[in-house]
Amino acid sequence: MGKEGKPELGTAHSVTIPNFNEFWVVDKIHDIAIAPIAPIINHLQENQTTIFFKAIPRTFVPNEFQLRSLDAIEEVIFVGYPGGFYDERHFLPIVRKGITATPPYIDFNGWKAFLIDASVFPGSSGSPVFLYNRGSYFDKTTKSFIIGAERLLFLGILSAVYHIPDTGEIIYASLSKMPKVKVRQLLDLGIVYKAELIVNLIEEFLKKRGEI
Repeated sequence: MGKEGKPELGTAHSVTIPNFNEFWVVDKIHDIAIAPIAPIINHLQENQTTIFFKAIPRTFVPNEFQLRSLDAIEEVIFVGYPGGFYDERHFLPIVRKGITATPPYIDFNGWKAFLIDASVFPGSSGSPVFLYNRGSYFDKTTKSFIIGAERLLFLGILSAVYHIPDTGEIIYASLSKMPKVKVRQLLDLGIVYKAELIVNLIEEFLKKRGEI
């Protein structure tokens, strides 16, 4: 819920979406999807309900020049619900941070994606990933430190996390056998699909609607 441009922490409103699967616009090649929220907002306003939300401006999406100024070991933050965990009293998501593990301008393994080194857990899929520098940062293009400035760019959304199989042994005192079970060990390497894919999907959706 929202009032006077601010959230009312601890207050929420649920919405039932009929034909939920048909509500989404899916990129069948990449693991991304979008949904128009204008119908939801209009429906709520018609029922005298105002919600608080923040949109990501188009200017936050880095252009080619900005992308090429970034490298590995850039500071990033991402917002989501790792393991389904969130502040249940105030209805707030969890913010986490890490670094780029591969340069964002390079298509990792030929995908429109790059990797981040961060504590990424299942449930974080779909989390927006931002480059975030507060106070100072190194500008690769000018090879100089920028002091007393902030930088915030929308780099993409988390899709998955790498893991490796591992084998553990469980010993039962009453049995002579030692059954083995397979477990997974997370590598803390998240796959981020680039922001340009989300922009392209939105533009494709709007073109079909005749809005651009």
